[in-house]
Amino acid sequence: MDILAQYQKEHPEMKRAVEPYGIADEYGWIVRFVIKLSGGRIRSARHATWVLGGIVVLVLGATAAIFIANFDILPPERFSEEEAAKQLEIYRKVQPF
Repeated sequence: MDILAQYQKEHPEMKRAVEPYGIADEYGWIVRFVIKLSGGRIRSARHATWVLGGIVVLVLGATAAIFIANFDILPPERFSEEEAAKQLEIYRKVQPF
């Protein structure tokens, strides 16, 4: 028995070395797809999950930016008396439920 096997037998709670190309069946198809699609740049499932997390953050950020850019959240700078009167007339014509 070599030294490494003896140490692993005496200390089973110690972490095992990660195989660089090992993809276990417990990971989802999307992680395996990212590893295959990367062409060898991503070699572990842990790295693939970090890449997927980064993609999610980028997509959410882009969605928020587009959402904010398309909707005026702030009220107009000046709201004149004429505009206020027009809005009141429109609201008075609306039928209640």
